[in-house]
Amino acid sequence: MSDVVIGDTLGSAVETPNLQTVSFSKNIRFRLESGQRFGPINIAYKTFGKLNEDKSNAVLIFPTLTATPQVASEKIRGKVFHGWWEGLAGKGKVIDTNKFFVICADHFGGCYGSIGPSSINPDTGKPFGLKFPGFFIRDMVNVVIEFLKHIGVRKLHSVVGASLGGLLSLELVALSKNIAKNVFVIGSSHKVSAQYLALNYIARQAIMLDPA
Repeated sequence: MSDVVIGDTLGSAVETPNLQTVSFSKNIRFRLESGQRFGPINIAYKTFGKLNEDKSNAVLIFPTLTATPQVASEKIRGKVFHGWWEGLAGKGKVIDTNKFFVICADHFGGCYGSIGPSSINPDTGKPFGLKFPGFFIRDMVNVVIEFLKHIGVRKLHSVVGASLGGLLSLELVALSKNIAKNVFVIGSSHKVSAQYLALNYIARQAIMLDPA
């Protein structure tokens, strides 16, 4: 299986065609872990395959930190759009889109169509930037739970995630124990080391200190 690519690449899925969007919390009722209420919330997503009649074949794939909702490849009007996990997700692949209804949504706080720091703040008409509210893994998962309700999926055959996606997968099944029949966590853990936290602190500071 040398053709199977486990990781995502920044060069793949630069374009994400036919994005769908779900909007909720227009009345600013969504409550973050910080206690702040936030809205409206827009979540961009893509689906691959078809949902069966009893809605039992839905597979949610959480993106990694840098990945778009284009998890599988597809050909649209003669052009091929590569998926960041095309080695695993697609027709005839391990996560078979002939068999499963695959859902992949951009993260809350992301930059591929969902609301995040680069989105326009309706109060100012300018990008949120550092004024975007601070949020946690649990906030991201609570947004996903609300998102799934809005697209009519109450039960997942599986939830799959690697790296950040794995952390989100763990949190999802911890918050909603009956939401998924199976969970596949890759390259993630229920806890992290002090070194991990320190390196992530340095990375965050490098971003925050960028004048742009």
